[in-house]
Amino acid sequence: MIKRSTLESVYRTYMPDVYRYLRSLCGDDAAAEDLVQETFYRAYLHLEKSRCPILKFCCFWARQQLRKTREREEQDKRRF
Repeated sequence: MIKRSTLESVYRTYMPDVYRYLRSLCGDDAAAEDLVQETFYRAYLHLEKSRCPILKFCCFWARQQLRKTREREEQDKRRF
């Protein structure tokens, strides 16, 4: 498992870029903030296994989280 200090360093270093990336994709500050938290949670779980650059890895998870969020929103719309 990744060390806490390492994760904190990754978060401080890459969070602004990941936030801007998500903000540009979703157009919503609050949603981007929520997605950043989920992205770095996923990074915490999987970062040790990654062989790609950290920012690329985080942007991959950011896109995945945005896609999942949008799918859930669409499912909710269809239910009502």
